[in-house]
Amino acid sequence: MTTATNGQGAGLDGAALLLQDQGQGGRVERARSTTARPDSYCAHCGRRMSPGRHGRRRYCSNGCRQSAYKRRRRVEAAAVEGVTDGHRR
Repeated sequence: MTTATNGQGAGLDGAALLLQDQGQGGRVERARSTTARPDSYCAHCGRRMSPGRHGRRRYCSNGCRQSAYKRRRRVEAAAVEGVTDGHRR
C-alpha cells in the first residue's frame, strides 16, 4: 500500500492527508479547511441554517423535511388525477 508522506494526498482535492507517526499508533489525521462554508437555506421554509457537518443539509428540521415530502406527494397526486387550480374537472 502506498501512502503520500509529503502532505499532498495523491488525488485528494482540498483536504490534504497528513500522516503523523506518533510512536506505535501512527494516527492518520485530515487537515481542517480554513475556509468557512457559506450558510444555506432550507428547501421548504427558506430559513437560513448552517451547512451541517458535511454541507449536505437541505432542511432546517425534521418537520420541514416531512412537510416538504407531504407537499411533493400532494402535487404528484394532483398531477395524476388531473386536478388543476385546486378544482376537479
